[in-house]
Amino acid sequence: MTYDPARDAEFLLHHPLLDIFGDSPLRSTAPVGGPSIEADEILVLVDFQTLFRAVNDSPTILAAKLQVSEAVAAGRPIVVLEFTGRGPTHPFVAELLLRYDRVVVRSKMVWDGGDLVLEACAHHNFRAPRFKVIGVNTNECVQATAETLAKQAVVTVVKSACNSDKCNDWDAIAAIPNVVLTD
Repeated sequence: MTYDPARDAEFLLHHPLLDIFGDSPLRSTAPVGGPSIEADEILVLVDFQTLFRAVNDSPTILAAKLQVSEAVAAGRPIVVLEFTGRGPTHPFVAELLLRYDRVVVRSKMVWDGGDLVLEACAHHNFRAPRFKVIGVNTNECVQATAETLAKQAVVTVVKSACNSDKCNDWDAIAAIPNVVLTD
């Protein structure tokens, strides 16, 4: 099925799981404390929310769904960052996470969510040697979050699962030490 903005706008208005202007249906499901959850990487979903224009791009949505599906299938922890006041995580991605038990959701009010990701990983005992970052507003929130995480571990930014309504400054992101770009 291809992405049709008109059809999907209608879908969003009547989606049983969410009100696009309301709170996210996603909740943290990962247990607090307890045994470590070891993985090869931790997926970080940055601001993939309905009220950001950059999220309404069919190739980006499909690529993000693929990354989330792969993380769920592999049992990897997922940290979802949501910028306060910008709506819930896009339902095409959120529905993949509603029943997954290794999700942590954090709200933020600044571009950089890296410290929130690190705190969530420590609080829920997520352990991995690297992070994979996807999301929107590449030149702002994705870049700032990747930069903070790269001070702690190797970060892969998946270009196909990122978008911006301003610009995708891949050169600036590639210049960050410990950050690797991939398609």
